[in-house]
Amino acid sequence: MGGNADEAATHASKALESTLAAFGPASVLTGHRQLRLGAVRMGQGRLSDAAELLSSAHKVWRIVVGVVWSREGG
Repeated sequence: MGGNADEAATHASKALESTLAAFGPASVLTGHRQLRLGAVRMGQGRLSDAAELLSSAHKVWRIVVGVVWSREGG
């Protein structure tokens, strides 16, 4: 994005919206989009927004890891 945080935020936000609509909230792709937008929000100094996004991304990761773990008999 060339260092433009506002442009990056717009792009990341649209990507998250599209991914949520297509794959739902528990998709690893959704978690990745939340991680990206959370990182941008941190760079913008929007720490509360970043914390919410990063927390959601972490929850998705835990769901995905839990599914993989249970499939492997862990």
